[in-house]
Amino acid sequence: MFFGDQVAGFRLYMVYQKAFVKLLNVIVVDFIGSLKQQKDPDSRAVLSRLETYIGARQFMKEPDGRSMPKSDLSSALKC
Repeated sequence: MFFGDQVAGFRLYMVYQKAFVKLLNVIVVDFIGSLKQQKDPDSRAVLSRLETYIGARQFMKEPDGRSMPKSDLSSALKC
């Protein structure tokens, strides 16, 4: 998924937790199930990314670059 999707998913999970997980369950059962029944070859990539993102619970992982680093290179180079 794109970086923006990761940030949005993480933020939605942090704010809404149980409600967001319930929404994802509806997506898995209804939306993904419906797409699979249509057997559209163009939807395979979308299905794969969605199933991976939801199944691996990637929305619970803070995306890289979201938080400011505790130190930077300039502070290490100071004499």
